[in-house]
Amino acid sequence: MEFWECLPRPIEIIGSIALEAMLMEAACAPAPGLVDRYNSGAHQDMDFFTFIKSSSALGPAMYYCAIAGWQHVGYSQELLPVLRTIGQKAEKSMFAATNGINTQKGLLFLMGIITAAAAKSLRDGYTGSVIEATLQEAAQICAGIVKRELKSLHCTLPERKLSAGEQLFLDHGITGIRGEIEGGLPIVKNQGLPCLEEALEAGLTLNDALIHALIGMMCKV
Repeated sequence: MEFWECLPRPIEIIGSIALEAMLMEAACAPAPGLVDRYNSGAHQDMDFFTFIKSSSALGPAMYYCAIAGWQHVGYSQELLPVLRTIGQKAEKSMFAATNGINTQKGLLFLMGIITAAAAKSLRDGYTGSVIEATLQEAAQICAGIVKRELKSLHCTLPERKLSAGEQLFLDHGITGIRGEIEGGLPIVKNQGLPCLEEALEAGLTLNDALIHALIGMMCKV
């Protein structure tokens, strides 16, 4: 068996789709306030090429997370620490590629869990929609994360500086990406994906369909 045949085909597909998604997210334009291929939006320390470097650096982690999901046996929640270990290493690669600029740390968290969830769902023999199965699995992987990592802040604050998401929770009760993914990404499922499908069915270009989905989610988030 050749070395490239050792990787299960679903892992190749999931990893490649994840990298493609990261690149498309940066490329679609105009993206209000965000970095796109035309301008840097509200971010003066990064541009489109910073995102190309960042996405390329994070690409291997998408395959590693998919492999972790594919190989995992046991409770779904036990997979999260494994993914975070992969993510911490990938984060260092991202910062090395961007000279210390945080381009896609949040996306690394989200996509790492989604790739693992997709792989685990396929390996477990999902029934019905692969999207639905992936979102349900992602929610199971992150079950209890809001209580453990956000609500606990009301009792004990970490010695390190709070993240933006943690500060928003304390100030406004917003659970952010943790709450979204624990809930099965309802904004993506109920708003983003329908907007994307609607736009593509109406004949919009892929770029314009992606922007339509982005604006649709912005209206709800």
